[in-house]
Amino acid sequence: MDFKVTWTKECSVSIVKRDAETSNALEGAVYGIYSDAACTKLIKEMPATDANGASKVTFDKTQEVVYLKEISAPTGYLIDTKAQNVTLKIGSTTSKNVTDKAVKAMITLSKQDAETGKDAQGDATLEGAVYGLYARENIVHPDGTTGVVYKKNEQVATLTIDKEGQASVSGLYLGKYYVTETKTVSGYILNRDSYPVTLKYAGQNVEVTNSNITINNKRQKA
Repeated sequence: MDFKVTWTKECSVSIVKRDAETSNALEGAVYGIYSDAACTKLIKEMPATDANGASKVTFDKTQEVVYLKEISAPTGYLIDTKAQNVTLKIGSTTSKNVTDKAVKAMITLSKQDAETGKDAQGDATLEGAVYGLYARENIVHPDGTTGVVYKKNEQVATLTIDKEGQASVSGLYLGKYYVTETKTVSGYILNRDSYPVTLKYAGQNVEVTNSNITINNKRQKA
């Protein structure tokens, strides 16, 4: 009786992808397995993570250590540019937990005199005017699990104009908002208009989405 034994070289790498803030699973992240630390030589592309944030790939072991790096992030998230070392073991699976940060946004208000197009007239001042930032629609967390962060028409933030005629708020989730003046300053008429602003995802390489709004105020007349 003759027999032949072929030793397998197969090994596996698995990941679980989560939101860095909420720890909820993220679907749609794609990772690659590379042979070099610079991640220029791709061995195998992993399937996109599923609804549980999981992905697994099996391949033949050709070296002790390979490198794991994200190729594309889920929509609404910043790509992780760091590579991780993965030590391979024949016949077993090496697991890694990985995270992505949600892209946040910043809004900057610039207040100006409606007539001068810039500074306040006479002894009036623009400093101290107060604005409310409100959700124009339900603002939903990008992890797909947390759900609604702010309900439609709910106030998200309060902005007070400084001596430079500006105010800003950061750390906002992407979505549709509007700004309206809630308190004016001496010498000016309250501006009751609502100013819509849409904070859009600008891609996996843009950490913060910026939006600028210019608001005019009319002087009171004698």
